[in-house]
Amino acid sequence: MNEPLEYPVPPSWGWTAIEDVTSYVQRGKSPKYADRSNLPVINQRCIRWHGVEAEHLKFIDKSQWAAWGPERTLRDGDILWNSTGTGTIGRAAIYRPLAGFERVVADSHVTVLRVKSVLPEYLHAWIRSPSVQARIDAMQVGSTNQVELGRGEVLRTRVPVAPAEEQRRIVAKLEALQARSRRARDALEAVPQLLERLRQSILAAAFRGDLTKDWRAKQKDVEPAPELLERIRTERRKNWEISEVTKSKAKDKRLTDQKWKARYREPAAVDPGALAELPEGWCWASLAEVAPLQPGFAFPSSGFRADGVRLLKGINVRDGWISLEELHHWDQQDSRKYAPYRLRSGDIVLAMDRPVYSSGSRRTKVARLDKTWEGGLLLQRVGRFQSLSLLNPDYLMLFVESFIFRDHLISRQNGTQDGKDLPHVSAGMVDSAVVPIPSLQEQVEIVRIAESAVAAIGNLEKELPGASSRLAALDNAVLGHAFAGKLVPQEANDEPAEAMLARARSTSGSASANGSTSKRGRPRSTHSADQPND
Repeated sequence: MNEPLEYPVPPSWGWTAIEDVTSYVQRGKSPKYADRSNLPVINQRCIRWHGVEAEHLKFIDKSQWAAWGPERTLRDGDILWNSTGTGTIGRAAIYRPLAGFERVVADSHVTVLRVKSVLPEYLHAWIRSPSVQARIDAMQVGSTNQVELGRGEVLRTRVPVAPAEEQRRIVAKLEALQARSRRARDALEAVPQLLERLRQSILAAAFRGDLTKDWRAKQKDVEPAPELLERIRTERRKNWEISEVTKSKAKDKRLTDQKWKARYREPAAVDPGALAELPEGWCWASLAEVAPLQPGFAFPSSGFRADGVRLLKGINVRDGWISLEELHHWDQQDSRKYAPYRLRSGDIVLAMDRPVYSSGSRRTKVARLDKTWEGGLLLQRVGRFQSLSLLNPDYLMLFVESFIFRDHLISRQNGTQDGKDLPHVSAGMVDSAVVPIPSLQEQVEIVRIAESAVAAIGNLEKELPGASSRLAALDNAVLGHAFAGKLVPQEANDEPAEAMLARARSTSGSASANGSTSKRGRPRSTHSADQPND
């Protein structure tokens, strides 16, 4: 049995059990559900600290309505306490009538507390306080997978009861402070989106040339981007020829003449007419020209194994990092014939199925490989950007992380972003994205400035969990002070809690299993103005 909690409280207060301040404490019933009816039932998902969320309501089949007696109909001010469920047990809400329904009941996972002698808001705040919530695990009964908050433990839970007038002052003060806390929490929840907008505005400025405007004004001997692009095209063709030779060797074939070189297709030049004007010395290019996407190979799943050479799958590629979830491998010996698909440290890779998160960060699933992926193999539905030496890879990474590239993928992908049809992109769709190209020197400067700004934003993001934790700790501290008698002043004219509770017991008793009452002894009180020991 969980030992009762008591600590010193002001002289006008008293300790008692929940049983003494309620007229009805009972778990709900398990209903037969209907798709819709006029008798809704509140379940665990409905119950939040701030109230009941009606969108999670379920409904009772009409054939069972008569089995739900009038005492089970929820009343304004009833406290609904989640009594089962990992992550939900212990959470409570105050019931307020739901518009459109004459009757509302609770299911068997919820304990209903019908309050007397104390304010519902006061008892709800006590249940929410760290003094009670820290003891929820100890109050549970049952096996690991089927724990519940037993009715007996609920009834025995001790409550520090303040005089009625002081309860009103405490509740008013808590509501005012909690309103401020909610505003602070709402502001914190908005920060990640604001920081992402700031990050993307920096990247957009980078690719307009705004970040390096002053730098360009000081430079004289810089190779114009159109000339750089011509050198990139030359390198691209040379790399294609090397790749063709490698593929032929892997297949034990020999290229005996030069006719095979005629198969090379030069990417079409980008028409800048419909595109934004760029700074002098810049030019537009497609990814097909400067960093074409190489899709992975269709390695059959029958060959997957627990050890060997790593296979990079779509599920591994996240927004800026690589997950080791569902990691598979390929036979080391057999992997030698797949040289064109061998991965290198620093490769930039893209998930081609669901390439953009539909919720959360809404970023592109693009990441850079570290040295642990050196020698791994590229699986189908993952693409690798074949960045050329004349394009700064850090500049390319900034571009594919930008919403400029993300929006291009969304506009071109097959399927829908809401996930009803699997969204996916082909190499051609990716390669058609256009990139603003500055000189190599300016690419380096853009990366320096942008990465410094983005890193500062990242540091702010790291502070957010700590700020949220401090806010939660402040909320708990406020509740701790409230139930130690230190949040509002005591008034000499307030009727002591013990007199109020004695009068309530003499007239109506306390809660029982069926809603009737039973007599109880007088509450115990420990008088002290010292800090509570909880």
